[in-house]
Amino acid sequence: MSGALSGREADRTLAPEVRLGNEGQRGPGSEPPAQPRARRVLRRGPWENASAIVIGLGIVMQMQPFALELYTWSFAVILAGTLGFLVTSHFPD
Repeated sequence: MSGALSGREADRTLAPEVRLGNEGQRGPGSEPPAQPRARRVLRRGPWENASAIVIGLGIVMQMQPFALELYTWSFAVILAGTLGFLVTSHFPD
């Protein structure tokens, strides 16, 4: 034996959809595989938008002339939004 698999042995090592010649095809009524919950929740778009809103809120807090308490916390809010944007920019699309 030369070490190569015969046709039948090679067919047994392949996944069922490849063996049957149904690459990428699904039967009627079948649904695509469900994505893990974390994959659906940790998408880049909504989290980047939320981080941008937090940054904008911090800038508004810094520019307003009415409440010293808002001005005091504005830098922390801008920093939190920036760090959030930095982290969420690495999330999958």
